[in-house]
Amino acid sequence: MVDALMMTLYALIAARLRPYFQSPETRKQQNRLFAGFLVFIAFSICFVEHPTLIQ
Repeated sequence: MVDALMMTLYALIAARLRPYFQSPETRKQQNRLFAGFLVFIAFSICFVEHPTLIQ
């Protein structure tokens, strides 16, 4: 019951916010943020998980 209510609430919120996230400028910002996040993950995998790669 709670899951159905939460999913309905999520769907309503997503429907209200969708127009704000479909503008080209917002998509460009989201792409930059996602690219930065991927670079951070790659950096942490290479240099934090495997410190021997630094040498």
